[in-house]
Amino acid sequence: MKATLLKTDGKREIITPKNGRSFVLEELQNLVGGYIEVINIGKQIMVINEEGRIERLHVNRAASGIAGFEIVGDVLIGNRDIVR
Repeated sequence: MKATLLKTDGKREIITPKNGRSFVLEELQNLVGGYIEVINIGKQIMVINEEGRIERLHVNRAASGIAGFEIVGDVLIGNRDIVR
């Protein structure tokens, strides 16, 4: 299973879970830089840093455009089965 990491600097990176099936909590926390929050966006999900605003992370323009509201920090986006 693959997902896309949308970085605040505009870069995109295809990410595969270490176990090849789904991301575990520690992986998700490392990717977004802290505690996670999962947002449903239709058939996909976004995994964001739950404390991104408190930490004053930069706006993620790509993720914000997809979600329809302002998202901060690096974001992992993919099908619902990317997380367990």
